[in-house]
Amino acid sequence: MSTVEDLSSWLEEHGLSEIGHLLHAEGFDLATAQALTDEELIAIGVDKLGLRRRFLAAAGAGAAAAGSAPEPTLPPTAPPSRPAASGDVAKPILIGLVALLIVVVGVGGYALTRPTPCESELCSTPPPLPPA
Repeated sequence: MSTVEDLSSWLEEHGLSEIGHLLHAEGFDLATAQALTDEELIAIGVDKLGLRRRFLAAAGAGAAAAGSAPEPTLPPTAPPSRPAASGDVAKPILIGLVALLIVVVGVGGYALTRPTPCESELCSTPPPLPPA
């Protein structure tokens, strides 16, 4: 059975004594500390990436030498997918059609209300005078 003293000497051997106080504060001994994951090291306050990498490398080598590899951490799985309901498909299509309608009405409304070239200030020739 490993003890807190075993953990302290192991950390000292691997140049990781600066994180000893964090592990001791959480009540870890050597065996449980060697099974920590990167996320768990962050949670207990080991903020430096280099320290976490060195610890995990040493813990992996120590566990392999002891004959028991740490439990692999599995990536989170996505929730099971469900078949799409008809409303799930129709909603984006409806939103797209409404957006298209807004653009068409906006462009058409501008085209109908803009001044013709002779009604604007850019008209260079005056309109012809009626015959006298």
